[in-house]
Amino acid sequence: MIAAVALTALAALCWRQTARWQNDAALWTHAVAVTKDNFYAQSKLGNVLESQHDPAGAEKAYREALRIYPDGIEALNNQGNLLQARGEIDEAIALQRRSIALFPGWHTPYYNLGCSLLQKGAFAEAEACFLKALELAPDDFGSCNNLAALLAENPGDHDRLEKSVRYAERAIHVRPESAGIHATLGRALYYLGRLDEAEVAFRRSLALDPSNSDVRQNLDATIRRKAAP
Repeated sequence: MIAAVALTALAALCWRQTARWQNDAALWTHAVAVTKDNFYAQSKLGNVLESQHDPAGAEKAYREALRIYPDGIEALNNQGNLLQARGEIDEAIALQRRSIALFPGWHTPYYNLGCSLLQKGAFAEAEACFLKALELAPDDFGSCNNLAALLAENPGDHDRLEKSVRYAERAIHVRPESAGIHATLGRALYYLGRLDEAEVAFRRSLALDPSNSDVRQNLDATIRRKAAP
């Protein structure tokens, strides 16, 4: 048996899909100071503070932005991410669902909601969110990555394992430097009995992250299984 990813830990792999802003914090701090109820400036200040690893300051800015304009999608999305990172999952989910209701054509809130649902252990609903995100953005790495991992956790379900392989390959096409997705591909291939391909995937993962003991264990298990009579 090979080592699997704990699905509740997958949420930790969900990087937060937030906008990246290069503007200086001082610029937006000044804009907030010299204007009244400036939703845009508050939201951008939150972006900058979050990028500077100041979650408390970012949250204060996002909350103020939402006080001014409760339907601001960027502030809703980013505030939800902050709450999720802090473990306030129900509150995060409420904001993420609201984001989806306001902007159902944007893939990012579906991805973020899927990550929050993973953290709650609501795997089926999380899977549906990632599928919807990919319907809207077919090359979204995070959704492909998480779907591949979810589907690989059913060793006896051939159809789900084949789907896991397909999503893993899509994710690798987008981000070939990710060690984790090569490892996920290796697990799905191992369970499918495609051991030569699994070995290649595990070796690629280890080449990118030699310190991962689980992947090394999986590679060793694959080699032993291939050598078994």
